Amino acid sequence: MIPLSVKLVWRNLIKNPLYSFINIAGLGLGLAICILITLFVKDELSFDQFFKNKNNIYRIVTEEKSPDGEVFKFGQTGLVHGLAFKQQIPALKNMVRVKSETVIVKKAEDVVTQPIFLVDSTFFSLFERKFVDGSPHKVLHDPQTVVISESTSKKYFGTSTSVGRLLNMNFEGSFQNFIVSGVYQDWPINSSIQADVLMPMHKSKSTDDQWINFYINTFVEIPEGTNLQYIEKQFASVFASDAKEQLATAKKEWNYENELTFKLQPLLQMHLSKDYKASNGLKESGNLLFSYFLSGISLFILIIACINFVNLAIGRSVQRSKEIGVRKAIGSTRKQLILQFLSESFILIALAFIFGLLLVFISLPTFNDLASKQLALSYLIDLKLILIFVLIFILTGLLAGFYPALVLSGFKPVETLYGRFNLGGKNMLQKSLIVFQFALASIFIIFSIVQYRQANLFTSKDLGYDDKNLIEVNADGLTHSNYSLVENELMKNPSIVSVAPINRGDWMTMASTADGTEMGPKMKITNPNFLNTMGLKVV
Repeated sequence: MIPLSVKLVWRNLIKNPLYSFINIAGLGLGLAICILITLFVKDELSFDQFFKNKNNIYRIVTEEKSPDGEVFKFGQTGLVHGLAFKQQIPALKNMVRVKSETVIVKKAEDVVTQPIFLVDSTFFSLFERKFVDGSPHKVLHDPQTVVISESTSKKYFGTSTSVGRLLNMNFEGSFQNFIVSGVYQDWPINSSIQADVLMPMHKSKSTDDQWINFYINTFVEIPEGTNLQYIEKQFASVFASDAKEQLATAKKEWNYENELTFKLQPLLQMHLSKDYKASNGLKESGNLLFSYFLSGISLFILIIACINFVNLAIGRSVQRSKEIGVRKAIGSTRKQLILQFLSESFILIALAFIFGLLLVFISLPTFNDLASKQLALSYLIDLKLILIFVLIFILTGLLAGFYPALVLSGFKPVETLYGRFNLGGKNMLQKSLIVFQFALASIFIIFSIVQYRQANLFTSKDLGYDDKNLIEVNADGLTHSNYSLVENELMKNPSIVSVAPINRGDWMTMASTADGTEMGPKMKITNPNFLNTMGLKVV
């Protein structure tokens, strides 16, 4: 039966090339779009899932509420918070602080800007990585050592085994030699942590003990089954005790009366959080709503493609009525005809699936560039996804083959041979599918128009400054004196029109107006050249 079905499908494909192309390409294109979006959404939802103790890792986040009810949410704490909480709350099994900085590395005659992470010595006990050189138990203790990723080791030394080699880095204002104490495997692309160079936290000279500073990611490990609300109450108790004098001073000198609350954010919720976003060196947060939106689009497209396939199959089956009549006249049973239609339908769908996978394979590199991802077809090797696509395959095949076979095989040979039948009056399935298809298509077109106008607004709206020909260069550790040297050197280049400094990150300050109204604006430190460099207009 199968060889005969393959032969008949091939004959029909050759005989009706336009119909065949529309049917296979339509479903294949819908499947390709669905697969690409599925890969994207799966990657977004899979962030940080590879950590063994992922369900026990939390980030300490901060919520600041002003007297008038305005709420500010931060994904960071200060330098002092994690250490104080760890020392006074027994339930905190482990604690790691992560602070992002940028240093300059000397490599032969060149200098390279290199992002680094300052971390506590317990880093690898919380965020485990396999080491290709060295041991995770013997690193991050000596302040004059660094731990680097495998790709960074190859970048600077040409090999992945570089323990004992020296990196010459400008840290806190002076070039120093740091010994490589370990090399670990690169982080997966779906990791919020993408650190290539790790340095011990205690190497930094910073002794910041301010409870109202928030610029460091603080992670803690909490045993499963622990009451998280009770720990958050302990946070409040420690803060009220240890920050009492600082809060009194802030109230007296700045009129600071904001209420601070510290909470626990699960590691697995961090990447898609809209309130406490990943920042300060962590991979930029995604958007859960955007993933839902894309999933809805892919579902719409797939449903439209499947309905289109079924409608074309039903419409095409009517033209084969005489073939059905001849088959019945020479002895074919209804069961044989149904199996024939079903096998032909499943073969066509299999071709559409192959075409769709081929489109995905061809377009994946471009899609990765657009989405800033490193997706691979291997992501599809997932039991749930395989079951979903098998279900789509079976359901589409049954609708496309079973219904026309059931209807046509029920007619008498004489009626089919002389065309004395009318499928249209009884074909309620096809009519319903067409109405549903047009409704979905209309909704999708409306969404597309709205999305296009929204994207056009993003690209054409006046930002308040001139963003053309601007280049941002990150260079931590610049002081007022050495910035002037940098500016003078840059301005010697005739292609550079203007240069201006500005601090990285978000700085917050408190202000009050003459009538007592309090505000918590963001603040940037710069110089008079900034207005001209950015093309800002003073109103």
